[in-house]
Amino acid sequence: MGEIAFSGLTFMTLVSAFFVVTSSNLVRSAVALLFTLFGLAGFYIFLFADFIAAAQVIIYVGGILVLIIFGVMVTNKIDDPEVGSSSRNQIFASSGAIFILSV
Repeated sequence: MGEIAFSGLTFMTLVSAFFVVTSSNLVRSAVALLFTLFGLAGFYIFLFADFIAAAQVIIYVGGILVLIIFGVMVTNKIDDPEVGSSSRNQIFASSGAIFILSV
């Protein structure tokens, strides 16, 4: 029974974390982050770290996530600026990333 619950918790956490990263809407991304943080609290419960799980829910879900949603809702709708990237910038960024990964 524990393996099934752990598998379900893992699936929920990974799917919601993927949705946090890929969502273009900040409110939907914040709601998916809610499920991700609850999933992490569930992992702490599986590790018998109940205090850390409670702190995860109180601090991150109760405080930080509410602050993120409040900030998104209060700020005015800002149009997405056109961000152009030249091939020269992409070459510098690619070579810098390859250099950092090789070190």
